[in-house]
Amino acid sequence: MSQWKYGLNCQSIRVYKLRTMKVCQDEFDSVQQARKEDPRITRIGKILRRTSLDELPQFINVLQVRMSVVGSRPHAASHNKEYHSQIKGYMLRHKIKPGITGLVQINGCRGKADTLDKMKKRGVL
Repeated sequence: MSQWKYGLNCQSIRVYKLRTMKVCQDEFDSVQQARKEDPRITRIGKILRRTSLDELPQFINVLQVRMSVVGSRPHAASHNKEYHSQIKGYMLRHKIKPGITGLVQINGCRGKADTLDKMKKRGVL
């Protein structure tokens, strides 16, 4: 499976991934962060997420030089649409190549970002 996301300089890139959640009808229209016990997560998706195996196909993107191992995580188009007008400097995240592992995760900011304040605390990258 693949999804279109924004990469370096806001260019559209195809990101390969394993589907761990049920497809939402309004995937491109609404912003809904995944939660720990999200009802959209499939049974196999729980295993894939727990073991981080859902990230493996993204190494294809690294080999194709679309992504790096570490960089800003590529968000869904709906997240970009929502946050670029609410968080100053949000789109600066597209000045570096997107990564499988986000810079904010490496700096210890993990867990859900279900509020605007939490998104702001994570910083631009």
